Amino acid sequence: MNEDGPGSGAGDRGDATATGPAPVRPVERLAAEVTAASEQLAGIAGLPPENVRMESAPRRGACAEGDDDSHYTMRHVWSLADSPEADLARAMDRLRSGLPEHGWSVVMYERNSSPAAELELRAERPSDGLFAYALFMDAANEAPGHEVSKILVTTFTGCFGLPELERR
Repeated sequence: MNEDGPGSGAGDRGDATATGPAPVRPVERLAAEVTAASEQLAGIAGLPPENVRMESAPRRGACAEGDDDSHYTMRHVWSLADSPEADLARAMDRLRSGLPEHGWSVVMYERNSSPAAELELRAERPSDGLFAYALFMDAANEAPGHEVSKILVTTFTGCFGLPELERR
């Protein structure tokens, strides 16, 4: 995923708008919320825990290029892997059908325009400033060198204000 893709902060809801400034949220609290959302998504996907790859913690990033340190976004990249393609496809279907039951709105579920025609899901829970992006990379459709099917997931936030005490 490039830096202008999901979770880059560019254009995400949660940014300061004409209705007021971005809400202020401590980094540790927002990281915990993003982790909880990632774990919820993994649970909805319904694959065994050994197929969930969440080795890294959520990372804080700038809301936009050149932004000062008073605002930030949080992004957690993880994956679902080591399952047959049919199980991964069913996991994507479970995400699409199960997310609304947990307060998420699925705003897109379709194949993209890449040569591999990968299945993408985009969801949001704007009341919490949370967003999710899932990309099913089916090895049968991928370019050479992609022998393993997986679902890459990014759970991310819009822009939040950094509490005064946490600024550099």
